[in-house]
Amino acid sequence: LRKLNLSFNYHKKVSFAHLRLAPSFRYLTSLEELDMHGIFFRSLSESTLQSLTRLPTLKSLHLQMNFINQAQLDIFGGFLSLKYVDLSDNRISGAAKLAASTREVGGGQKVQLRSGDLDPAPLDTPGSEDFMPSCQSLNFTLDLSRNNLVTIQPEMFARLSRLQCLRLSHNSIAQAVNGSQFVPLISLRVLDLSYNKLDLYHGRSFTELPQLEALDLSYNSQPFSMQGIGHNLSFLANLHALRYLSLAHNNIDGRVSQKLCSSSLQALDFSGNVLGRMWAEGDLYSHFFQGLQGLVRLDLSQNHLHTLLPPTLDNLPKSLQLLRLRGNHLAFFNWSNLALLPKLEVLDLAGNQLKTLTNGSLPSDTRLRRLDLSSNSINMVASSFFAQAKRLQELNLSSNALKTVDSSWFGSRAGALKVLDVSANPLHCSCGAVFVDFLLEVQAAVPSLPSRVRCGSPSQLQGLSIFAQDLRLCLDEALSWDCFGLSMMVVTLGLAVPLLHHLCGWDLWYCFHLCLAWLPRRGRRQAADALPYDAFVVFDKAQGAVADWVYNELRVQLEERRGRRALRLCLEERDWLPGKTLFENLWASV
Repeated sequence: LRKLNLSFNYHKKVSFAHLRLAPSFRYLTSLEELDMHGIFFRSLSESTLQSLTRLPTLKSLHLQMNFINQAQLDIFGGFLSLKYVDLSDNRISGAAKLAASTREVGGGQKVQLRSGDLDPAPLDTPGSEDFMPSCQSLNFTLDLSRNNLVTIQPEMFARLSRLQCLRLSHNSIAQAVNGSQFVPLISLRVLDLSYNKLDLYHGRSFTELPQLEALDLSYNSQPFSMQGIGHNLSFLANLHALRYLSLAHNNIDGRVSQKLCSSSLQALDFSGNVLGRMWAEGDLYSHFFQGLQGLVRLDLSQNHLHTLLPPTLDNLPKSLQLLRLRGNHLAFFNWSNLALLPKLEVLDLAGNQLKTLTNGSLPSDTRLRRLDLSSNSINMVASSFFAQAKRLQELNLSSNALKTVDSSWFGSRAGALKVLDVSANPLHCSCGAVFVDFLLEVQAAVPSLPSRVRCGSPSQLQGLSIFAQDLRLCLDEALSWDCFGLSMMVVTLGLAVPLLHHLCGWDLWYCFHLCLAWLPRRGRRQAADALPYDAFVVFDKAQGAVADWVYNELRVQLEERRGRRALRLCLEERDWLPGKTLFENLWASV
């Protein structure tokens, strides 16, 4: 048997004063993990786990959620193979003060349990190991998080000299640490004091821990919020093994040491503070990070930064390889300033207010390998913006306002990208969208291309994959414009012709025929041969004198006596064709 789970074997509404495991447990010589959380006993003493002390392979012991308020932590010093002890979510308030009756098993006492006491504890969200390492690889870890600790006494950790990781988060420790609280823990490498109320005033804080490599002081904001109280961070210079430090989410906006100094620190999490206000106070904190000579990773997320001036970046450690600026208010970033951080490989600008990437381009001498620009409002990228970044391998442009993804942004570097995230952008999925062809060319670098990259327009494709469009419905764009113009012309003519005919139809008809008469046409010559008249003579034939003059004088003079210049007249009674109406003969004559 290697794993044994005895959790939640409790009497309803009863918690026991003491608990002792049966002697038969010592025969479980192969046992590696024992889970006893949720049994509900209030005192943890040497007799409780006496049967387990000689188990050679026991590595993990879970005792959380038991309402333990008195615990002899030094008993774990006798478990040489033990690597992990979980005492979280109990009520431990300090060093145990055990009476002689502690070794007795009896003492059952009924208590009223709240419904919330039986709920499983929320799991800690694992942080990035870039800024705080985990304890999984260490030899011995003790978890005392979510208890009722107010102060730390050295006697609590007697016989725990081999302890390497101690978690004290989510307690109520409101103590001014002065270098005497953790004296027995000479091998401690990771200390988690997050979510407490620590007072950092003494310059010798934590100096009793010679091997301390990681210190988590995040979410200790209450002391930093007290007006007029200063805080001393000079103890960092005395922690010669410290490599990881978290001061995150403390709302630090001033009244601290003007400069952090450490020759060993490699990763600093300073997120969730008010660095924007500190840097706005003239030169007081302008060199705040400059004393961290070997700093490699720096997190300045959520610091109310509105701008980053060149002197600000110039005062950061030149050894920086990773810089996080997530969740600030940066609307502009001068990309040429990257030359001030010659070793920078990872830059995180996610969650800011950048709108365009048109002010220059990434410098050619940058060592930038990963760039995160997600969750901004970027809607435009200049041509060849990323082309000169020769080492760029990972680019995150997700959750922006991009309508397209253009290959000209990357130049010849597009094929060298290992990650190109363009998800959650309102891409315009038109029939002529060239970004589809480009994304297919680099599809190996685009995470979940068919499912996560979606259209933002047109409305019928909004929220669908960029491959959801039926290409058979796509027409030639030039042909579409031609058809549109033709249909527009037909509609215009269909409306204009009846309207013009109604308003000025006769005038247009007259002008048309007038213009037609001036045009040389063969049909017109044929009509002249069929009707060889030069003039149509209109007169009142009822008057005999007029008719006589027309027939005997006018006709004779114009048709018979002019020789070659003789004219041919059209006379009604002589030349009109019988059987035709008056209108038809008149029309033909004219």
